[in-house]
Parts: sequence; C-alpha cells; structure tokens
Amino acid sequence: MGYSWGPIIDGMAKGGDPSKVPFPRAYMSKESLDFSFSGLKTAVALFVKRWKKGEGPDTRGISVNDIVASFQESVMDVLVTKTLKAQQITGCRHICIAGGVACNSRLRQRFQEAAREKDLFVVWPRPEYCTDNGAMIAVAGYHMIREGKLADYGIDVRSRFPLCED
Repeated sequence: MGYSWGPIIDGMAKGGDPSKVPFPRAYMSKESLDFSFSGLKTAVALFVKRWKKGEGPDTRGISVNDIVASFQESVMDVLVTKTLKAQQITGCRHICIAGGVACNSRLRQRFQEAAREKDLFVVWPRPEYCTDNGAMIAVAGYHMIREGKLADYGIDVRSRFPLCED
C-alpha cells in the first residue's frame, strides 16, 4: 500500500465487514497495558497468502475490504480496551488520542461510544495535526524553551524524551 497507509486502511475498511475474518487481538496479557501487533501482522499475512490462493473455506466470499476491516477492528479493539483499562487504573476522566492513528474514523467512533457509555471526556487534535509527529515534537520543544530548558549540540538521542523531569 505504500507509505502512509492509515488513510487507505480507514477508507477501505468502510467498505468491508469487520466480522468476516476473526483476526487475533494483541492483548499480550489482560492485566498489562502493553501490546504488540507483530502477531496480528503475521496472522494477516498468512491469511492473505491463503486467500490469494483460494485455500480453505474461511477464505471464500471474503473481499479485500473485509480483510482490511477485520484487521482494523482487531487493532481498534486492543487500543480502546487498553486505553480504557488505563483510565480505570488512573481514574482520569480525560483521554487524548494523538498521533497518526487519531485520524482514523473508526477509532474516533469507538472512543466517542466509550465516552458516552463511561462518561469520559475524549479529545483528539484536528486531522492536520495528527499526520506527523513533527508538529507534536515542535510543541513540546516550544514549551521546554519557554521554561528555559535548552540543550547544546552534544545532546544524546532518546526515543522517549520526558517532557518534565521530577
């Protein structure tokens, strides 16, 4: 599908049935907030390989949009479930969905449903601010500069740089 396949998946899934292919949910552990989608990616790849060859009764009558919708629903189930578990643990009533996935219409729908059901306040940036983490990194940098937190060119690269240090 090429780069930036999120919008493609979002669009294709709208034309498919998310219950057609029972892809696994990547919960890892029900108690944990961690998740990994590597098993799901493998399950999708193996299914698509069999589907292309027409192997197995479970591949008949399945469209590519059904596969995409089923994949997307598997991801959404995990993201929503784990986020709501974190909300229960923390008691926080506000949830912010950010990053590229925040543009996904199904994810927004699922969180709107959860917000109504559980009386939560869920927000996300406008889509133009969800497509690239560069904007979010720039905002974090802006706030650090305002607080006088500057770095020289010798700063080390960190994949999870804290916004505040206690």
